[in-house]
This record gives sequence, C-alpha cells and structure tokens, in this order.
Amino acid sequence: MTDAHTMSNMQIKEAGPAAPILAWLAGEPSADPVTDLPELSAMLDALLSASLTAVQLRRGLELFAMRFYDVREMLVPRLIERALPLPADLFNAASELECSVLMLAKGYIRVMSNPDSGVLTQSRRPEVLATQALDLLADALWLAGLKGGAPRGGVWTEAHRIFHLANAKVGTTTLPAELPHGPVQAAYKRLLSLAAAQPEALTARELEWTARYLDHAARHAELSVQPRTEIETWDYWIDPAQDAGPIATVRRAPPQVDGLLYFSAAELARGATAHLEQLEEVLTQSADAIPDGDVADLPAGLPLADIAKLLRSLRERWAMPPRREHNRRRRQYDVDVCVGLRSVWRLKHAGEAATQVVKWRVINESPGGYAIMNVEADTGSLSAGMALALRREPHLPWSVCVVRWVRSDSPEQVEIGLQVISSAATPVRIGFRGSKAPGEMLPALVLPPLAGVRRHQAILGPAGASHSRRFLLVHESERIYVAQGRLLSLDMQTANVELFQFEYDPYPL
Repeated sequence: MTDAHTMSNMQIKEAGPAAPILAWLAGEPSADPVTDLPELSAMLDALLSASLTAVQLRRGLELFAMRFYDVREMLVPRLIERALPLPADLFNAASELECSVLMLAKGYIRVMSNPDSGVLTQSRRPEVLATQALDLLADALWLAGLKGGAPRGGVWTEAHRIFHLANAKVGTTTLPAELPHGPVQAAYKRLLSLAAAQPEALTARELEWTARYLDHAARHAELSVQPRTEIETWDYWIDPAQDAGPIATVRRAPPQVDGLLYFSAAELARGATAHLEQLEEVLTQSADAIPDGDVADLPAGLPLADIAKLLRSLRERWAMPPRREHNRRRRQYDVDVCVGLRSVWRLKHAGEAATQVVKWRVINESPGGYAIMNVEADTGSLSAGMALALRREPHLPWSVCVVRWVRSDSPEQVEIGLQVISSAATPVRIGFRGSKAPGEMLPALVLPPLAGVRRHQAILGPAGASHSRRFLLVHESERIYVAQGRLLSLDMQTANVELFQFEYDPYPL
C-alpha cells in the first residue's frame, strides 16, 4: 500500500519519541484503510505533539501523507457513487479525513517555520514543503465538497499562511511586488481556482473531474499583489488575514486594507473555451470517450458530452461569477417539495397521488429563489443541477425550480439553494431527431415565457435530450396534441436537466 511498512526495526528504534508511531505506520494497514481513520488521526496528533527535530517531523509527515492518499483512493469512489445526503458512516469518514489533512498541513508549516537550516536536504526546501501542504489543502477543499459541506475552519487560514511563508521576503511577512512563478504559486492557484468553480454547485462526479482538470489548468490563472486598473467580471480578491477563499469583485468590492491579493480567472475561462473547441471536433466523430484517455490535458472519467457541459458551466462561473440580484430575506415556514424532473412530471401529469411530496422549511427567500432546509428524514437523492417543484400552500400553484447548490454539514441536515424558473408548467413528452434511441419520448415540462428572462416558451428536459434543432412534442390531456418544435437557444445545462427556448414549427419536415 505504502512504503511505510518497509522501515527496518533499526530505523524505528532510532526514531526516539516517534518510535511507537512509526511502528504503527510500519504495520500492514487494513484491507479497507477507511476503517483506520480514527486511529490514523490519533497517531498523527501524537506525532505533532512529540518533541521531534524538523527532519524527524518531516519524515513522519511524509509517511502519514502516503497513508492519507491510500485512504483517499478508497474513499473518494464511495463518495462519488452516493447522492446527497450521505449516510452517516461515509459523511463521518470524509470529515475525519478532512481533519487529518488539516493537521498534516499544520505540521508542514511547523517544519517550514523552523527548518533547522542546513539540515534539510535539497528535496526538502520550503518550496517543496509548501507545494505538498497546499496540495493537501486542495484535497481537503474538494473532500468537503464531495460530502456537501463547507470547507473546514482553518483551511484557508493555513493556505494563506503557507503561501506567505514560501514567498515573503526574508525576515518579513511582506510579499514581493512580483510574485515568483513556480510550483508553490501553481498549487495556491489550484486552491483558488477550485473555490471559484463553486464546488457546492457541482455534483460529486463533476467536482472530482474538476479537481483533476485543475491539476494542469490552474497554473494559467493570474495572481498579483496589485489590482487591475479596470475591474473585470473574472476578477477576485483575497484577504490573507481572513479564513476565506477568493471573493468575486462583482459580488463584493475589496476592502481598503493592506496585504490583499488579486486573482483573475480569465485564462481559466479562455482555456475552457479552447478545450470545448477541441471537444467539438471529437464529438463530430461520434466519439463517446476521450481517445487514449487524454486529449489536451483533459482527464477521462466522464462521457464527452458531460465534459462539454461541465466545461461550459465552469467557463461561465470563471468568466462571470453569479451576482446576487436581490437581497434574501430570512423567513421560517414549511413548504411542499417534489424532488426530481420525473417526479415533477408525474405530479403535473397525474396529480400528487402519483408521486412523493415531502416537507421542507424555507430559511430565506428572494424574488428569484429560496434557500430551504430538510424537515422530514427522507429527502430523496439530491444533487446540484436537478429540478424540483415547490408549493407554499395547498391552494397555490407549484413553482418549478433548479437546485443551484447543496450543503450538508451533518448527515441529518441538508440545505439547498433554489432558482425559480417558472410558476407554471405543462407536462409533455419530447423526442429529438438524431437521438441515440430513435423514437424514444422523454418526459419534459413546457414553461411559459418569463418577462426579462426569456421571450419564448421553454422546455425543461432531462440532460442530453437535445440532439438537433427540431423535435417532436406530445401533450396528453383529454386529447393528444402532437406538434413539431424548433430549438431557438439552449439557456441552461446541468448534469441533470437542460432548459431551452423553442417555437412551434409551422413547416414540419
């Protein structure tokens, strides 16, 4: 599993206070390393509490980092396979691993702050230590996203501290006017880029793919100690004195304080555009997977069409981070919720008896959306980008919404953010020309025009439904209505649904 168990008895005896810890590391880990997490955390705490030299501490941290990667490789596939909210055992395992990663990063800071100058070898320079620690914190950030939680307190504080330790002028905490390029800056920008991608708005599979994509792409982002002369939509600011990640300038102006850093995601958006253009060439060849597992630094793991959708979403977030148009008001009242496009379709087609309706609680609202929290134990499977319907009172109509983000700070508690896309919907079935299943009619909802948002009627359908400009639409009521529609614009694509405007085609082919 790791090379820790290859240590000789002599090496363990020479380790002094760390000998019991190294002996544990040298033992054969469980077949399922996830079961070792509580003991791993306790042993790591013991290592950090022992009186060790910088070299001893560094070596111990290296061994624990190897064990961490073993556990991560076993745990992440389990997190990806499950929808939110996670069962308690998986949620607690991910939380335990996050905590261990943060402890590891703090250990690296201790070594960097007191390196016993002249003792550390060339491979243990502060730059190498800082890069390793920042990579671990990036793992903590996306582990939190995989379980639907916010980053653990201290992740950003330690990331900012590590970056400053590695780059500050000797004897000061002041960063140079020109930040040095290299692995430390690349690792720090990976953290910033991942935060700017809004992990809470991604499914677990999308987040895991995005983390791997940024291994190569994040270095192209821009980082500076000076703000731009003219602020652009893709500009962010960072306050290293706060335990917080990058904040989009379009959402909040930077404070008038010293020591801010400035981050631009413009090159990330341009890179996503270039990758999309390459993907379109591959898709025209009807390929379903990336040839040989890799094209232009794109990781495998998702179907090409899903990668294209995800890159479009990432490009939008990096180029134009969403800004809040309306203030949210704190509220407390219960609502009826129907989760999932197919469930909403059945609700509209056959009534409440044909589907499941559960109770949620509104915690704040605005003219364009809600934040709601689960009240009943059975919330269903949740993920960012899915559709649901919400009703305040039994006599009021159902609003159709899209889940913008999902947060789960405990296995028993889930909070989701909703964007209202319509206050009315008509259930239909649609079938596109060129689909992989000719003749298949998919459940969808026809939404009326919405002032200031869309001029035409729209269809909310399952992800991947649209394959051409024209499609067949069937509405079943007292009479069956069949028509041909023409797609006008694709307004939204998520891992679960897509929303496009259309018009009825008076000249069907």
